[in-house]
Amino acid sequence: MQAISNTGISKADEVGSKPSLAGIIKLISDERTLLIFRTVCLASGETGEELRAQLNLTKKQYYSRISGLTKVGLVNRRKGRHFVTTFGRLCYNAQRVLESAVRNHWRLKAVDSLLEGQNLQDMPRGEGERMVTAMVTNQELRDIILSDRVNC
Repeated sequence: MQAISNTGISKADEVGSKPSLAGIIKLISDERTLLIFRTVCLASGETGEELRAQLNLTKKQYYSRISGLTKVGLVNRRKGRHFVTTFGRLCYNAQRVLESAVRNHWRLKAVDSLLEGQNLQDMPRGEGERMVTAMVTNQELRDIILSDRVNC
């Protein structure tokens, strides 16, 4: 098992290596790094100085975090401006779904309580779907809950 640096890349091969899921999660679990990542996603094309001033971060706070985001391929820098990558957009959307799940934690626990010992497919036709639809308002979360649960 390779040691993972705080940038999300194994120490063995930082240049051109594939970032690990654990490394990316560790990287964006830092509140300030996540704030920088969100800001770049929402305001792509700002310079480092603009981002740093907007987020009220010191140079060291900003550059150590933006360096990690760049190394794992979530953002890139062109002509002094930071942009989210395609990989970064996918990770940002996954992070948004996780945030929504956290905001809806109690509703999801209620769904679990109602489904305890049952499977949605075993319930009378449409009843499970109506229950989930009534309790969970976020469409992405509903789609995940109502999808085939074979993979979990």
